[in-house]
Amino acid sequence: MKAPKKHFKTSLTTSHNLSYTTEPPEKYQFYWIGILIITFTVVYSYIFDKKHDLNGDNAVYYTLAQALAQGKGYVDITTKGNPPTNAFPPGYPLIASLVMFFTDSLTFQHLLNGLFLIGSILLLFLILKKLTQKPSLSFVLAFITIFNSYVLRFSTMMMTEMSYLFFSCLAIWLVLKVINLHTAFYRNPYFYLLIIVLAYAFYIRTQGITIVIAVMGFFFITKRWKEFTASAIGFLALHIPWALRNKMLGIGGNRYLSAILSENVWRPEEGTISISRLIERFFETQAMLLTKAIPDSLFPFLNYDYQTSSGAGEWLIGISIFAIILWGMWKLSNLLKLLFILYFLAVLGIIGIWSAPSGNRYLTTIIPLLQIAFFYGVWYFLQEWCSRTLKLHFSPYFLLFFVLLYLPTLKPLNAIAKQGYPAPYANYFAIGEYIRNHFPDTVVTCCRKPNLLYLFSRAPVCNYTYTNNDTLLIQNLIAQQVDLVVLEQLGYSSTGLYLYPAIQKNPDLFTVVIKAPNPDTYLLQFNRQRAMQKFGVKP
Repeated sequence: MKAPKKHFKTSLTTSHNLSYTTEPPEKYQFYWIGILIITFTVVYSYIFDKKHDLNGDNAVYYTLAQALAQGKGYVDITTKGNPPTNAFPPGYPLIASLVMFFTDSLTFQHLLNGLFLIGSILLLFLILKKLTQKPSLSFVLAFITIFNSYVLRFSTMMMTEMSYLFFSCLAIWLVLKVINLHTAFYRNPYFYLLIIVLAYAFYIRTQGITIVIAVMGFFFITKRWKEFTASAIGFLALHIPWALRNKMLGIGGNRYLSAILSENVWRPEEGTISISRLIERFFETQAMLLTKAIPDSLFPFLNYDYQTSSGAGEWLIGISIFAIILWGMWKLSNLLKLLFILYFLAVLGIIGIWSAPSGNRYLTTIIPLLQIAFFYGVWYFLQEWCSRTLKLHFSPYFLLFFVLLYLPTLKPLNAIAKQGYPAPYANYFAIGEYIRNHFPDTVVTCCRKPNLLYLFSRAPVCNYTYTNNDTLLIQNLIAQQVDLVVLEQLGYSSTGLYLYPAIQKNPDLFTVVIKAPNPDTYLLQFNRQRAMQKFGVKP
């Protein structure tokens, strides 16, 4: 009887596994990390903007961090009496407050976000290197992410996007460590760190629930029941103290839930959204993300117009890019492809229920992952086609051609960094400095974007009520003990819809203190005593 033939594994590679060259020794791969850091430093220096961004939320984060650094706790120092707040999650202000122990400089806060971005890029490089076993390909994919102008712009703002990007990348890296380390999860130190990172990601941004959903969904679908249960319990346990704190202080309301249920978060008079309208808005947002926001995020040089309806060409391009992203994620790794896809879909789902028009802003934290998935999908297809048809290997270095397309998008960022504030904001901030120099630090100023004004006035500020009823608006000014009102032309519709009409209807209550021209910006004295008499408000 003949012995059965033995089947030996060969060391020869085939076109199917897409192996194309012998990778250099590990010691040489550290040069790629150095190149990534040096390239990022050059690009970041070119686009770095030391000014306050004009979105307003960055000023809120600054003041919250300042309150923590001054030992006042998590309170709103811009409001008279410094009341406790939960307007924003505390994760990012806590990080920013650590910088403030050494300096109040806004420049260092911006640099911190630059460090978070390069840290994220290096983490992605390490993740890709582990998944693909192709360091040169991993280097090229990470290198391309350096040049995305949308992500770079947020890396020079005092905002949460970059810190959340770092913690979400760290969570993915830790999942890779957890599933590769063959030991019981309760003996795995990376698992405990993963729970902490997931919890902190949610403390940085409420949108952080997406990475939590992705990781727990990954554990659930891959039948890692113990990891799923333990991570869920750990995540909830780490958020109990924050929930209890808010409940004890009577500030347990969720402003994000209120925003989701609003027809328009900026137009409260439009009321609460219906279920049918919520579903309709969800699909409208998904269409916008598919046809405009995702292509625009990956290729900023395409210049999409979000105010127009999507044409057939945009649908074709959007669907194609979306398909390549999903295919690239699927082909990236048998280990983590499910995690990447779950995370991507969770982000799209959360953005879909948001009530405010967002463009591609809320994609910022996932743009590097989308870029990597897209270009990996492109490389995989070309490599497979070249191997099967031409019997050649497609070098990943050819993908660096796309960097040439990204370079022109950096020039506008450099121009923004060199420019001063636009005239409306220059006037607005000048009025803030006037208040600081000519009024006591207890004076209360009502204005649009109050936290931005506070950075220059250093005196209590507040916003006006968004209502067409001038009586309610004036009564709210009285309730907030307002002394001064700023009538600006920053371009927000609420000023023309609510504040200006109330002033016009009650000119006897407002006296011009100063006027800054081009465009006209007014600092008005509010006669609170006369307003109380006029509207029958008791002291």
